[in-house]
This record gives sequence, C-alpha cells and structure tokens, in this order.
Amino acid sequence: MTGSVAAAGTFWGWAAGVILLFHQTHFDARSDGWKRVMRFVIGVIGLLIVWRGLQMILPGEATLVPQILRYLRYALTGFWVGYGAPWVFIRLKL
Repeated sequence: MTGSVAAAGTFWGWAAGVILLFHQTHFDARSDGWKRVMRFVIGVIGLLIVWRGLQMILPGEATLVPQILRYLRYALTGFWVGYGAPWVFIRLKL
C-alpha cells in the first residue's frame, strides 16, 4: 500500500507542477553544459531537502493519517520536480 501511495502522490504532484509551469511560463531545458550541471546540483539538493526533510518530520506508520501525510510528502516531491526546480532555474537564469 505504501508504494502505491508514494507513486500516486509523486505522479499527481508532478502533473500539477507541470501543468502550472506550462500555464505560467516557458522553460527550455536546452542550454550550455555548465548550466545543466548547475541545474542538476540545485535540483538534487532541493529534492533531498523536500523528500528527506519531510520524511524526518512526518510519521511513517501504515495507518490512515501517516499514509495521507506520505501522499502529501511525495506529492510535494513531485511538485518540486515538475514546477519548483524549473521555477528556481528560471529565476536564477539557468
């Protein structure tokens, strides 16, 4: 059950982020090699902050409330990938 909750949360968070990104702005992933490296580093750091940070503060049991919080954690992780990181890259002109 926990794997399904995680997968669903990640997908829906990512989908919401991508939809929001395409409606608000245009992000083009093509760029110089150093910018791609910087995006990768920033993206992974942000991903670890969201994913591991929330894992440390949210409960991990298999009951209803922790599973809802697990869904939220993975949805926010997916949202970071679909919207948060590209938004940061645009702001930093990467």
